[in-house]
Amino acid sequence: MELDVPSMAMMVSLATFAVGLALIAFGYQRQFAGLVPWGWGLFCFALAAPLLALRDVLPSGLIVPAGGVLLHLSIALMLLGLYQHFGRRPDPWVIGVPLPLAALIFAFLHDYPARLVWVSLLLAVQLVSMLVLLYAHRRQAPGRGLWLVMTGAGIALAVALWRVGAVEFGWVELTSYTAPGILQALSHATLMFSLLLVTIGFMGMLHEGLEARYVQLASTDVLTGVHNRRALMDAFYQELAGAVRRRAPLCLLMIDIDHFKQVNDRHGHQAGDAVLRALAQAMKVRLRAQDLLGRYGGEEFLALLPDTDVAGGLRVADSLRTRVEGLLVHHEGSDIRVTISIGVHAWVPGMPEDSIGLVRDVDAALYAAKHNGRNRVEAFVAAAGMAAGEEGGAPDRN
Repeated sequence: MELDVPSMAMMVSLATFAVGLALIAFGYQRQFAGLVPWGWGLFCFALAAPLLALRDVLPSGLIVPAGGVLLHLSIALMLLGLYQHFGRRPDPWVIGVPLPLAALIFAFLHDYPARLVWVSLLLAVQLVSMLVLLYAHRRQAPGRGLWLVMTGAGIALAVALWRVGAVEFGWVELTSYTAPGILQALSHATLMFSLLLVTIGFMGMLHEGLEARYVQLASTDVLTGVHNRRALMDAFYQELAGAVRRRAPLCLLMIDIDHFKQVNDRHGHQAGDAVLRALAQAMKVRLRAQDLLGRYGGEEFLALLPDTDVAGGLRVADSLRTRVEGLLVHHEGSDIRVTISIGVHAWVPGMPEDSIGLVRDVDAALYAAKHNGRNRVEAFVAAAGMAAGEEGGAPDRN
């Protein structure tokens, strides 16, 4: 049974046209970066397939070059969609150069086998560019969507190279785009399959990116960019369980800005927000990659230091205190300086696994730092049931 290639081309055209329109319709929402050019790429492919299939019916002088340029424009637009998705500026050589080359090939090279070789090689270069771009950003999009796109692009690349080999080595006699034959028909069907696969994979990349973004938003304090309280406490419970399992210490630092209310009263709440942002970033760069910093509430921060005992926590805390003491925050013509007080406490092997008690004790150490003059670090003394140096009632937290 022979498969009718022109009919297959029309089926491919209708399917890609419908999918392309759907992507364009949804792609103008800001969260779907890259979907619009990808949809237009499918739209161009939907126009290219029937033009090339109808070359024997319509005047081929313009139809064939137009169809060829549209074919390569479709891949260029998909590449543009990937650049937008990854937030990169498009490479003009990768996007723009194949189009005039395709126009020259289709306009001046009339021998079909020779033209097929050059067009397939140009298509292979575009597909290799897509694979290189995807592989370079595999850590930015680590889900299954990226690998589906790479698989589809790899299949299309294999078909393009097969068509080159079919001509160069005489595997199949290809006299035109619509030449009958089971291998010719299968190559068109495989290209259609790869096109759908890369499109499904790209939509998967968008979905995975949105999901990761929503998770980040749910776990990040909007103002400071560090962990919010919920994410921080979830991480604390996990870190404590891991420390108990490994029998390794876990240190907590409770950090509070001294006299923060005065900053708001004197400079305004926007200045206070600027101080919180600057302070969070200043502390974050002083911590290790495995340490966690989060906003516990208001002007309070909590830092988790895995595999760190009290002595190590005191050194880190004093480094943070010194860093903040030298920080100058510029806001609307004002130079604002603040200091911080820090309480330090650690879980060590042999202690009860009491997360609530650990937070309560490190908070008591912070109160001691406030009571003893602020801009200082205090460690919790378990034997005394209070922070080192703490006397009398609870001090003002500001």
